Amino acid sequence: MSKRMLSSRESVRPFAARSRMMEGLEDRTMMSVGPMSIPNASSNDTVFDANTKTLHAIYYDTASTTLKYQAFNDDGTASTAETVDAGVNTGLFLSIAEDSAGNLHAAYYDANNGDLKYAHRDLAGVWTTSTIDSRNTVGYYPSITFAADGKPVVSYYYKNGGDLRIAKFDGSVWNISTIASTGDVGRYSKLMINPTTNKLAVGFESTSTGRFMYAEDVYSSSNLTPAPASGFSWSLSTADGLTKGGGGYISLNFNAAGQPALSYYDAFNADLKYSERSSRGKWTATTVASHNSQGLYTNLAFTYNTNQPAIVYYNKTADSVMLAYRQTSGAWTFETNATGGGRNVTPADGVTNGAQTPDLYLVYTDSATGGLKVNTI
Repeated sequence: MSKRMLSSRESVRPFAARSRMMEGLEDRTMMSVGPMSIPNASSNDTVFDANTKTLHAIYYDTASTTLKYQAFNDDGTASTAETVDAGVNTGLFLSIAEDSAGNLHAAYYDANNGDLKYAHRDLAGVWTTSTIDSRNTVGYYPSITFAADGKPVVSYYYKNGGDLRIAKFDGSVWNISTIASTGDVGRYSKLMINPTTNKLAVGFESTSTGRFMYAEDVYSSSNLTPAPASGFSWSLSTADGLTKGGGGYISLNFNAAGQPALSYYDAFNADLKYSERSSRGKWTATTVASHNSQGLYTNLAFTYNTNQPAIVYYNKTADSVMLAYRQTSGAWTFETNATGGGRNVTPADGVTNGAQTPDLYLVYTDSATGGLKVNTI
């Protein structure tokens, strides 16, 4: 028996699907997609379009050192790879999302210029690129999603200043503001919109303290007048204050009640950890898998039927993609989803209907070839 998860990098089409997350326990079924490969590829992010049954993937091409894109279809075919940005060393850090019309949006780091950049692919398949924030090593760990008004918004790390920033597109320009700036903060940011409150939230690391942090926008016209100049008013809290060295690989998601939770890697202990906030605002952190370098590249979701956390991650010691999910009893169960690789893993669900387990797409580094493998379970 197995579970399927809806990745925290899911498509926004349809919107309702974003809040249901993972399907329940059912037998596995293999689809026609995969295994396929993307040679000379490493960092990647994916999003699945349920209407067209297409997996969209962006990735860093290690041979050309450029940002590329490729689509994988449910009938087992793949599109020709497209170059998103031909600039040197573009795409080492990246994030992708799909809007309600089916257009693709990507945020990524241009290492050659030290810029945070943005790419948009229209329905005709044309990519356009622009710069969001320029120079001074800005744009590490971008995470892109959409605000309640449908406009793209990106969280990212400004390395030179050690700050966590956010940029929101108003239709013509990107408006940039700071979420957190005390100490060295902002690595491994994960931005999402809370489907219950329609407010933006970010999980991130405080490298100065080694803690894992959470920020949420609390602004509303009813409780803050006039509106903040940035358009946001951030409330910060510590999701895990007991870690000693950070570790990153943060994933953020929300349970059915709209309460946030984080999965992440505790580098000091080489553990996979999970922290969730109660309705009273208290964070509780749990060690899910101990030692042996477990918990890299985490992706958190929740079961639609039992509202329990489920995490896809990389077990470095076993060189495998793992799935850990919590039973209603509180015990964690573990599955091996793939062997012989797992770095850079990005999972995405196939078609979901709330009654049948969706197929799980996995894109991850194949240890034998060094490129990416695309597979469906």
